[in-house]
Amino acid sequence: MYKEITEHEFAYEMSKNKDNWFTYNGASMLFDYLESMYEDEPIKFDPIALRCEYTEYTIEEYKKEFPDITKEYWTEYAEEWEFDNEEYCEYIETNIDGVINYDTSKDIILVIVN
Repeated sequence: MYKEITEHEFAYEMSKNKDNWFTYNGASMLFDYLESMYEDEPIKFDPIALRCEYTEYTIEEYKKEFPDITKEYWTEYAEEWEFDNEEYCEYIETNIDGVINYDTSKDIILVIVN
């Protein structure tokens, strides 16, 4: 049995308590990503599996979790730019496997865990 859920329902379920690791905005971004990846086929909504496969970071959390990547960014661009979150996110999305989306205005980076 399948039930189609809306973006709001998805985001609410993924963010309804603090242990879920997703903000409402991050869950909405994940919904959009999954819809674009599985456009013509149904997806089983399994919040636990999704939380195991994807995670959300703030930009500061990502920098702390992956200091080598931040160092690479500084090494390549330190002379050209001051540290710029938009440029940093573009850099990691282009150069790092697993970064699937970001929104600097909402301070969110989405990553595939595996």
